Amino acid sequence: MLIEVKGRLKNETYNEQERTFVIVKGFRLYKTAPRFESETVEINEEELNKNEF
Repeated sequence: MLIEVKGRLKNETYNEQERTFVIVKGFRLYKTAPRFESETVEINEEELNKNEF
């Protein structure tokens, strides 16, 4: 099964420990590979650094 995920990674440091969070904005499940070319998603730095928690 193929899974397409849209979102971002967020890295944080807390008490000298680094943590990585996966922020998922959407996903799709495919029984077979889709028959179209995947699109490139560009995220600007401001959007990347948003705190969504």
